Formats: sequence, structure tokens, C-alpha cells
Amino acid sequence: MKILRQYIPAHLRFLLVIHVLLVSIFTVFRAITLLYNRPSYFFDLDHSIFLWKAFRIGFWFDVTIASYALVIPYCLLTAVYLFQIDYRRFFTFVRFYCSLAIFVSLTICAADIPYFNFFNSRLTTAAVHWKNNLQVARYVLSEIQYYPVFFVIILCIWGVGKLVKGIWQITFSPTKQSLFRKISVTVLASMLLLGGIWGGAVPKHLDMKRAYFSNDGFINQLTLNPVHTWFDSYSNFDIHSLSFEASRTSVQRMFRAVAKSNIDSPIRREHRFVAQERKMNVVLVMMESMSANRMSIYGNSQIATPGLDSLARHSIFFNNFYSNGIHTNAGLYASCTACPS
Repeated sequence: MKILRQYIPAHLRFLLVIHVLLVSIFTVFRAITLLYNRPSYFFDLDHSIFLWKAFRIGFWFDVTIASYALVIPYCLLTAVYLFQIDYRRFFTFVRFYCSLAIFVSLTICAADIPYFNFFNSRLTTAAVHWKNNLQVARYVLSEIQYYPVFFVIILCIWGVGKLVKGIWQITFSPTKQSLFRKISVTVLASMLLLGGIWGGAVPKHLDMKRAYFSNDGFINQLTLNPVHTWFDSYSNFDIHSLSFEASRTSVQRMFRAVAKSNIDSPIRREHRFVAQERKMNVVLVMMESMSANRMSIYGNSQIATPGLDSLARHSIFFNNFYSNGIHTNAGLYASCTACPS
């Protein structure tokens, strides 16, 4: 410890502990997600190699998120370190900011586990879309059994504040250093922080394309960081789409469809068959947010879908089917009309 105090400035010791704490929180909750939300088929096959890679990629994602979170306190503490300005308010703000960062990370990671279990995806702002619906909001607030969660949150706020204050008291003991050493240490620390933001040993941008490396959707989701997916879902993505008239004309040309009136379907086509008409029994079942591993036929020990299981066992059953649209509106339209999503 004396060596660390001699060569590493006080503000860097504090930020290093906070960084390690954030990465540890993310790693622990990733392991909890693996144990709690793994599919029923998961341990029937050997996924050890993929799991190791998922945790390795996830670790560098966590390093990047933790590095982004510490940019503001690093800049403030570095300014105090270099220029010896009035630091009391800066120190108070840094402790508050780090406590808030830890608390927000804990809250998001904890909420991500039940959200993942239900939706098979990482936490996004879709979890709070109910706040714009008064009826749903009243239903949520009427669930009295969840009220103790508020007390747990209050305890977490108090506990995180005490934790950060304790870390500050242990690590923050400024020592006198020459200007040359200050500048050298600041340059090195800045390079390390930029390396963490860049992605450490595996440079990458924080996006899902670089996280998806296997054919197993659960393992791909396991690499992601829920704090990133939550804040990233606030972003407004530019969607470049054709106008309705242009898209209708394009589809009509592709299908050689001609609508006779405004009330007809824009992709209406007329087919003439030589053979005699046969009335087939076709049942199309479409469900919202339904995962295959919820069915007993895919290994679920709880008999939650007896009708679908029976239908699957006595019908033509496709176990490798892909839809050309994953969102509700696009998926339903594409599945019913065979048009591209």
C-alpha cells in the first residue's frame, strides 16, 4: 500500500477502486443472469468455449462502460491535482457522482435479470413505457407486495454513499509531487482511460453487431452490458424508408399486382388454378413475445402450453423457422403477406 501511495496519486487510487468496483458489479450480475436465465437446453450441450468468449467480450464491454462513467470525475480531480484550485466542492460533487453511478448500475443490473427472464433481451427503456398509460400505471402502483422494494432502494442509496465515503477516506491522502511528475502521471492516466473507452485489449464500438459471435441467442445477449443497452435505447435512430406511394408502387411492380379500386388491397393479385379447389385445414398461430423455450416440446419442465405442444406433436412442425420481420408491426405484416419487412 505504501508503494501505491508513493507512485500513484490519491485521485487515481480512488478512481481505480471505483472502476474495479463497477466492473465487478457488471461481472457478478452477468454470472447471475447466466445461472438464473439460462435456457432449459443450455447445459445439454458443451458451451464452455462460447461462455469463456462471452465473458471475455462482456468484460471489455464493462471496462468501456466503467471508463465512460469516470470521465467527468477524472477531469475534475485532474484539474485539482494539476492546478491546486479550490477543491472542496469538487470533492463533494465527485463523491456524489460516483455514488450515483454505482447506485444506477446496481439498479439497472438488478432490474435486467427479471426483464431478461421475461423478454429474452437486455433491459431497455421499453420497461417504463407504461408510465404514459394511466391505467397501467394504476395497476403497477396497486401491487402492494412490491412496496418493500422501495425500502431496499433507500437502503442501497444510504449504503452506496457510505461505501464511497469509506473508499475516499482510505485511498485519498494527497502527497506533494513535482510538476514534471504530475504531468507525466496525468498523460499516462489519460492514455489508460482512453484505452478503456476504446475497448481495452479488444478495440470495438459498443454495438450489438460486435457482441453477437455465435448462433446461440442467449450467449450473444450475455455479452451485452445492461447499463449500455438502457442508455443506448434513448438514442433516436434515423430510419430511412420509402414513402407510402413509392413503396406501394414498388411492391405492386414486384408482385405484378393491380388494385381495381381504392378499397382493394394495394398488392391484390388474381390467381387462376387449373386443378379443382381443395379446402385445407390451416391454423396460423401468432403470439407476441413468445419464446420457444417456454414450450414443453423444447424442454420446459413446467407445462405452460399444453395446447401448442399437442398441436406441434400432431402437425407438420418446423423447428428452424425465420421471420423476415422481428418487430410487431413489421413481423405480423410480413408473415401474413409474404412482403419483405
